Amino acid sequence: MSKTAWRTADWTPATFTPNAFLSWFRNNHLTFVSDSLARKQVESLLCLLASRSPSELMYRDDEEIRFRRWAFREHNATMCIF
Repeated sequence: MSKTAWRTADWTPATFTPNAFLSWFRNNHLTFVSDSLARKQVESLLCLLASRSPSELMYRDDEEIRFRRWAFREHNATMCIF
């Protein structure tokens, strides 16, 4: 049995760059509504973005830390997860 992976012949995904994302993200708000797996992905995204621009945790619920909000003040942008 051979493994076959689907691939396009003429398309390569773009490389993620924090600077490009932050430029797109400027003056915007991004909300993620998700489960615990997606929360881990958001945390990874925050780490990538923080390598170029500091983030500030603006809000965190005290009980189970399900709701959080961060600000990227240099870009006038906020990100939250519910």
